[in-house]
Amino acid sequence: MITDKALRVKPTGKNTWLTDKAPKGHGRFCARITPTGKKMFYFRFTDHNGKREHLPIGGYDPQGTTGLTLKEARERAGEFSRLYQTGVLDIKGYFEEQDRIAAIKRKTEEIRIENERLESERQRNRLTIKALFDKWEKAQLITRKDKGAYVLRMFNKDVFPMIGTMYADEVKKGHIAEVVDNILARGINRTAKMVFSDMRQMFKWALYRDWIEADPTASIKKSDVGKKDTERDRVLSEDEITSLARQMPAARLLPTTEAAVWIALSTCCRIGELLKSKWEHIDTEKREWIIPAENAKNGFAIIIHLSDFTLKQFETIRTL
Repeated sequence: MITDKALRVKPTGKNTWLTDKAPKGHGRFCARITPTGKKMFYFRFTDHNGKREHLPIGGYDPQGTTGLTLKEARERAGEFSRLYQTGVLDIKGYFEEQDRIAAIKRKTEEIRIENERLESERQRNRLTIKALFDKWEKAQLITRKDKGAYVLRMFNKDVFPMIGTMYADEVKKGHIAEVVDNILARGINRTAKMVFSDMRQMFKWALYRDWIEADPTASIKKSDVGKKDTERDRVLSEDEITSLARQMPAARLLPTTEAAVWIALSTCCRIGELLKSKWEHIDTEKREWIIPAENAKNGFAIIIHLSDFTLKQFETIRTL
């Protein structure tokens, strides 16, 4: 019989085996004192091939803090013995299989916990369309001349009311089509194309940053949005110009606004270029109006030669 006293013997420099007696046909509870004095418990049995095996149970610690007490080790050996008596002859293989199953369960649980953590993190980092636009505006639109003001006005009117509170990763092709169709229903084809183009830029920007897994605009061709754009080469006929001159006074426009209309028509300038102009850009002696590069849409300075008619409109504005 193995006892605590027997386990406290000094090492002899070789393996010393202690064994509990067991009925015939039962496995045995054993302890081994190593040459260095380490004590280990085993369950000894004969496997299905008739080979004697020693199944490790654990190390010995009288206090049970860093190992097993003698009582705990004997109880575990008893469990192995009862299993052995049921006909499981390959005890070692059985427990190896149990360890493998337990390892699979542990790994499965670790994966489940990690997936839950990732999903929780994804939920925290999800962006609504409005929140995504705010980030895009600060990073990209701010580089535009108007700091993105025009795009913001379009989105405030046509995008945010429909999908602004949706999470960006939930937006589908159908939602994009609904926004575009709503604009087209008002008969403004060009605006629909512009809004679609800006939404596509925003989603591509978000996709690059892994905030969404797919771009909902990717399968939509720009040519699918509304009718084909036509060149804006419409000009007023001589009769229309005469009619405009006759009717404009009755419109009760501000004199400066009326003069601005005539400047725009007589120079073919863009309205934004006119609104940003300063008197220092006008040289009446040279009859030139210089549009600085920062005011021009194409980023290049423009020199416009002024007719008598256009000079008169500028002088009207200066006087007022």
